[in-house]
Amino acid sequence: MENHLSVKTVPFMGDELMAAKDEKSGKIYAGVKWICDGIGLTTGQMQNERNRIHKDIVLTKGERNIVLPTKGGNQSVQCIDNEFVPLWLAKISITPAMKKEHPEVADKLVQYQLKAQKVLADAFLRHKAPSAKSKYRALPPVNHSVEILQKVWAAAGVDKKRSAAAVSGIYKQVYGDLGIDIPGAPVECDKTYDKEQIAKALGVYSKSGKPHSQAIAAIIRTLNIPANLIEHSPFAANGHPDDYDRYKAPVLDMVRDWITTQGRKSPIVLDKSYNVVFQ
Repeated sequence: MENHLSVKTVPFMGDELMAAKDEKSGKIYAGVKWICDGIGLTTGQMQNERNRIHKDIVLTKGERNIVLPTKGGNQSVQCIDNEFVPLWLAKISITPAMKKEHPEVADKLVQYQLKAQKVLADAFLRHKAPSAKSKYRALPPVNHSVEILQKVWAAAGVDKKRSAAAVSGIYKQVYGDLGIDIPGAPVECDKTYDKEQIAKALGVYSKSGKPHSQAIAAIIRTLNIPANLIEHSPFAANGHPDDYDRYKAPVLDMVRDWITTQGRKSPIVLDKSYNVVFQ
């Protein structure tokens, strides 16, 4: 690997992304393969994305081959400037077929589109507490960013309470307790669960000992869950990073009742067979 590159594995949503920072230019580059693997793309879909980056008139400007550690040793692999990551991922369409046939991939893609760039950037940044003067100077750009985020969250159907809580967290992280009147006062939100947390709570595991979130997702798709019990949240809630579709407590009871009615049998046969171990 080149001496002026800092290489890191970056945890994100249960996966490990590979990224490198060019200490000379300050630019951060993300390994394309690791992002594709994390989202859950097939080999063919991954190759399509490699070609897209290489041929797209804009994305190709962020492309760079960098030597990174792989299972086969250090190899030159395709990377993309982290600033281009949101644009690249936005070009991957979430089609109705994808949402129906591969809902977990669609969910993950949304999270990668919204958060991957920031997670990778934060991995290489050393945050320093800003002075009081710099805090106030930063207020207009932070307000502008919050305005954009609120529009994105609204378009994604994010619960208003969670949007307000996220805004409150942003201002608190940037400014701390300044004693000033800022938008987005702290908000109490209902406890919610993602599919993995439901699997843990109900003791539904795979044979390898991991919470079987795919089986839970299949069960949920068969249930007539009211919209007010589902929250789509592109930011961390309840302290957990895997934060796409989240469900309120009654949904956990609905899934438990379904499993009980079926006699806690394995495999769970729905759209396909899910071999599970009940603990």
